[in-house]
Amino acid sequence: MRVVPGSSPSSAAACSKRRRICRKGFDSSVAAGRVTGSAMSARGGGREEAGGRRRIAPDRRRRPGRAGKWPARLESARGRPQDGRMEQRDLRRFRPRRLPVVELDGGRILAVEPALPMLRRLGLDTVAGAVSCQRGELVRQAGRRRTRRLATEEGDFFLKVYPKAGHLERWLGWLVGLRSPGRREWDNIRLLRRAAFDVPEMVAVGEETAGPFRPGGSFLLLRGIEGIRLDHFLAAGWPQPPGGSAAAGRERVLRDLAGMVRRLHSNGFFHRDLYCGHLIVTPDERWGRPFLIDLQRVGQRFPPRRRWLVKDLAALAYSAPPLVSRSDRLRFLLHYLCKSRVDPLVRRWWRQVAAKVERMRRHRPRHP
Repeated sequence: MRVVPGSSPSSAAACSKRRRICRKGFDSSVAAGRVTGSAMSARGGGREEAGGRRRIAPDRRRRPGRAGKWPARLESARGRPQDGRMEQRDLRRFRPRRLPVVELDGGRILAVEPALPMLRRLGLDTVAGAVSCQRGELVRQAGRRRTRRLATEEGDFFLKVYPKAGHLERWLGWLVGLRSPGRREWDNIRLLRRAAFDVPEMVAVGEETAGPFRPGGSFLLLRGIEGIRLDHFLAAGWPQPPGGSAAAGRERVLRDLAGMVRRLHSNGFFHRDLYCGHLIVTPDERWGRPFLIDLQRVGQRFPPRRRWLVKDLAALAYSAPPLVSRSDRLRFLLHYLCKSRVDPLVRRWWRQVAAKVERMRRHRPRHP
């Protein structure tokens, strides 16, 4: 062991121990495999121009991380060999192709090049025009944050408009970096698409600054997803595959959903708002293909903190319809942990998730 000059052997040993823990990846309760993916940070950026206008830094073409390439079998889970495929996905098949991105409004807007005619036609080629847009249908308003559905010849789009940052976000900008809510969700979607997750297609993002270390108003334009929310999908009954039974359809849904959540966590991501209403099920040859939406609060950490994993699982359990029974929730957890029977590890996770669900029931949301 190499001791850095000026430091004690005990501190050097502690640093070495921390490095070994970080290299281990998931803790033993989830997986003992080494994290091989590179941490793709989504740091905001930009530079100030004359007149106080902020220029958005364009997407940097970084080398894609090795997301999705994980051990074929998790030793701590001791699952079956086919359970290792829950953390793998063919990137060549599911990773969408990149679209060229151009700058508008003096660099304050990033937009995909094929959408430029539509943006100019709707008046969304400037930050001021997008923030003050009154077109379409208002589908949600939480405080000063608005979400509108725009019906166009090219399909449905969703326009999210975020207000200026408050004083708390202004001072937090010194610590976490200056990024508007719209830019944070744009970066999160870009990272998830690179890791071959099913997320909405980005169209445009824009932001302006209201002062030093204080993001101004911002907006995000996404292409709509044609499907049904997961809670409404499950409330209508378990799908029955052709030539199969309802029990087989139930098992297929539970296994696929558990595999998607496990792969999300294995790549270091955690959603923080993983409710059934934030999963859109689109038609697919199996039973459906769930897409993740509302990705503003998504984080990435290697390894992710266990409390964030528990929160994601509890959010799904809390928002599941009554049709999902207690045994269904247990089978979902068994698939998530790659277990075939209940053991002390499963019981510990079950207690933690159940305790988090009870706290969610007592919580009163600010914006229902």
